[in-house]
Amino acid sequence: MRIGIDARSLEGERTGVGRYLYELLKEWKQTSSIHAQFFLYFKKEIPSDIAKIFGAPSFSLKRLPMYFGHPSNAFFLHVAFPWALRKDHIEHAFYPAYVAPLLSSVPFSVTIHDIVYAARPDLYFWPGMFDRIFLPILSRWSATRAAHIFVPSEFTKTEITRVWYIRKEKTIVTPEGAGEEFFFDETEEDKKRACMRYSILPPFFLFVGSIFTRRHIPECIQAFERIAHEFKDLQFLIAGKDRTRPPANINKRVREINNRLGRDAIKRVDFIDPQLLPAIIQSATAMVWLSDYEGFGLPALEAMAAGTPLITTKNTSLAEVVGDAAYDVSNTRDVGTIERAFRDVLNNEGLRKNMRESGRIRARDFSWKSCAQQTLTTILQTP
Repeated sequence: MRIGIDARSLEGERTGVGRYLYELLKEWKQTSSIHAQFFLYFKKEIPSDIAKIFGAPSFSLKRLPMYFGHPSNAFFLHVAFPWALRKDHIEHAFYPAYVAPLLSSVPFSVTIHDIVYAARPDLYFWPGMFDRIFLPILSRWSATRAAHIFVPSEFTKTEITRVWYIRKEKTIVTPEGAGEEFFFDETEEDKKRACMRYSILPPFFLFVGSIFTRRHIPECIQAFERIAHEFKDLQFLIAGKDRTRPPANINKRVREINNRLGRDAIKRVDFIDPQLLPAIIQSATAMVWLSDYEGFGLPALEAMAAGTPLITTKNTSLAEVVGDAAYDVSNTRDVGTIERAFRDVLNNEGLRKNMRESGRIRARDFSWKSCAQQTLTTILQTP
């Protein structure tokens, strides 16, 4: 089968959907059968590492032409992509990020990682009015027309049925996984080198991911400030772009707290090098990952795989992911509750040890290999 894939998410800094697609492709390269030929279509550029890794005979990498000299996502998806599918005689298309083209007769599958924009639009980061109007419409339309809908959790499957009234049989749960690099114990020298890159030293709390309002970073840094006077060596590394709405001005808040504390207690970066991420997570005293709504929660899983204690919320999909292997913060809006969680984890070595051990055991229940195999098998069985 000739499978066409929207590969835009592999360009630039690889987060979220990009990491998901990258892991699937790595597994497909190792296990792909002679029945599958993959065509990867890019908008701006073919990343050098992708060209090197996926230069195998079963992969064809193509950058599609820009229309009117502008790298528009809409033109790429709805004009250039369908044209490429016809030209390359694609038999099935795979869209890893919510939306498929409006004008294409090629059968397709789509991955919908969550539907917070439809189920809880008040919690969603809206880049602009276009997204606010068209994302819910196009995503639901894509799900309705798709041969298969892949989702990372039972929670997301239930939400799609509840909100969009799409029959459950069409939606296939393919849980994500943590790469083996997170289970591998980094050397002390490698951890030290990674921490130096971001000017951080243990002990420190860690958050990794886009900073959405629903992830309560303002409350977390307030709770941190309350304990930072007592734990004078403790730091907090917050890695991710500020996408709060209304804007919470995270960087400004961090500067103000650091000024009051008289030290660089909170560190801010927009992105952590994927090669250094396992060492950074393993160096952390705990991963802090609170959220009111998630489709899966990959950073939480990666923290457990790395043997790092996890402070999270056991709601929506996170309850499926973490099980009993994490510290549950029941009220994400209450700074006092978050402060208590911080203190409990810092003061109780037995608790941290238990979470390290149970987290790694729990994380083994998930794997990219299983996710990739189920996804590809389903696609290949499409009539």
